[in-house]
Amino acid sequence: MWRWFVLIVFLFFFPHQILISDTIKLKNGTVIENAKTEIHNESVIISENGVKKTFSKSSVASIKLKPVKMKQESSTPKKESTTSVRDERIRIAESLQDQFDWEADVGSKPRLALLNFQAGNGVTASELETVTEIIITNLVKTNLFEVVDQQTILKTKQEQNKYNEDCRKEIKDCTIQLGELINANRILTGKITKINSKYFINGYIVDPTQNRIDFAESEIAENLSLLTQASEIFAKKIAGGVLEYYDVEYKSKVTIQNLSYIKKSAMFPGYGQYTHYSQNQLEIQKYKSIILASVTIGLIFHNISQYQNYLEERKMYKESQTYFLLSWNSPLDAISLFNENMRHEKLKQTQIESQTAMTLLAAVYILNLVDAYFLPTRTKSSESDQFFFRFESNSRFPSMHAGSKENLLTAEYGYRF
Repeated sequence: MWRWFVLIVFLFFFPHQILISDTIKLKNGTVIENAKTEIHNESVIISENGVKKTFSKSSVASIKLKPVKMKQESSTPKKESTTSVRDERIRIAESLQDQFDWEADVGSKPRLALLNFQAGNGVTASELETVTEIIITNLVKTNLFEVVDQQTILKTKQEQNKYNEDCRKEIKDCTIQLGELINANRILTGKITKINSKYFINGYIVDPTQNRIDFAESEIAENLSLLTQASEIFAKKIAGGVLEYYDVEYKSKVTIQNLSYIKKSAMFPGYGQYTHYSQNQLEIQKYKSIILASVTIGLIFHNISQYQNYLEERKMYKESQTYFLLSWNSPLDAISLFNENMRHEKLKQTQIESQTAMTLLAAVYILNLVDAYFLPTRTKSSESDQFFFRFESNSRFPSMHAGSKENLLTAEYGYRF
């Protein structure tokens, strides 16, 4: 019993941090928790305990996205960093943006609806419409939700007003009931106001099943020209915040390694290798791309030349056949026959040379695709990624009777290579 008492006292007087972050499942069965992910076209970079590791997208089975958030448990609560929360929510919103090879199970994505967004003082109806459209567009682009379209909301609201006089006359707020009717898991509602030249976008997420507000967000546009940018940032902060309340598993659909590089190399040999060089700055890929492109261009011209020779020899062979037929039973019969046989041999030789040139070109093309498949997925690490430093403090209570406390300090400095 006394051990529980000691634990409670320890948690009360000493700060204790809880990390909420991403969970990654690899196809080999490994599960990485409490990490931070960066999803790229061909790779997933996972930051864990200050160390970055790069995995090919084809080796990742699924990802659960959560904003990294440090919660402070102490007798004097410490206010959470607004900047870090903002950045983390935006990171989550942008994780799957323009990434079309990730999918969640049917029905597992949060169903989000934007309802009753109002125009405050100084905001016109067109400005309200523009902002709501930008917010909806950016929520859809995150690929994190099922966003209820406005036509469905409008039709449902008309039906609601038809049978509910209080809603029709706006005697009471029927937003939550409307959210339940359209089967929304979360409702985004709020107001846009204008003070002098500044626009203030304020909104909050409502859980219609629990009839509670989960969290609120806001964004300020200094003037009308910045309203679009502010609306986009507001939408991303909302998107990242919603996933704090959900465990959605986004599964990778990638089955072929380095697929985008293979597609580019299929367009022209060396193109995929050069794209890899431009993204990862590996010099060897630049030289390979130059060699592959140069050899391909050379072989293309060689093939054109060989094919032209083949066409010329075929033409001359047909002419020799004509001369042989015309000289039949004449003194020139033997000469025409000799010429016809000679042209036939040259035609076969040029045909073989043309086929060989085509085979070489096909071999280089296939080799280029194979090389693109085996391109390294590891990205170039920065100096800050290679060096890391960790400091930990652990308190121990070895004996209740002794009444002593032991502090264990651990410092670790490392270099990853």
